[in-house]
Amino acid sequence: MKKLRIPKEVFEQSLNIPCCENRLNDNTQPRDWTIVSALNAVLSLAENSKLSEEFWELCKSPLEFLTSKLCLTKIQVIVIAILAETGESLSWRGIGKFLNCSRLTIMTYSDELEELLSKRWIVKKVAYDMGNPFEGFGLARGVVTALRHNRTFIPEKLDGLQIQEFIDKNFPLSILENKEDLVSLISAGAEEATEGDLQVHIGSENALDAMSNSSFVYRVVRQNGKVVGAVGVIGPRRMDYSRVIAILNQLSLGISGLIGTADESGDGSDNN
Repeated sequence: MKKLRIPKEVFEQSLNIPCCENRLNDNTQPRDWTIVSALNAVLSLAENSKLSEEFWELCKSPLEFLTSKLCLTKIQVIVIAILAETGESLSWRGIGKFLNCSRLTIMTYSDELEELLSKRWIVKKVAYDMGNPFEGFGLARGVVTALRHNRTFIPEKLDGLQIQEFIDKNFPLSILENKEDLVSLISAGAEEATEGDLQVHIGSENALDAMSNSSFVYRVVRQNGKVVGAVGVIGPRRMDYSRVIAILNQLSLGISGLIGTADESGDGSDNN
């Protein structure tokens, strides 16, 4: 994915203002803003800004242009710019790191992020921070293309699939009927995974072509260092990942406890 960042000198030139600290008093409105150039202007000033009063003043011109052009709020524009720049899903903490803000500061804007979700500019995705999975956000498909062509994003029409409709129309039932397919699906990441590691495969990331419209989230279960099984969920790519991960955490803990109890019981019977 192409980066949206532009050199600082080009940004300053596009604003038609000098590279100095008296920019706060310059309210020049560029006549040739594009969505990408305005997003770059916001992005250049947003990084490590802590969303300070100075930042909001400096970003007044490009933000006014973008909020009008995209029909989004100021903080929504900033989140879109950050996600487009990073090219990956980010958690609350990840967005905060870019802005040099605390996670709680970013969460004060949760209503506006929820609105972005409802408008389908962004989607919920798993985001990794320090190797651990967290609830995160990523740009919806088609957003970057629309911005690059200097137009607002219009989401695709939802297919409206309910859970049963997903099962009837998209779910590859043959996988459940074929033991070899299940084994290959799990084995793709099981060898590298340690006990309790979460594996997330979305769409084409799955080992089987039949899973291209599905997501598979699972944890391997080991006994004495050997993989003895897995607990997971197969569902649509837009499923509620945070809820699924929470359920899998509880299930894997329960299964591990049962295996440990069985081992202790077995050891006891051997000694008798």
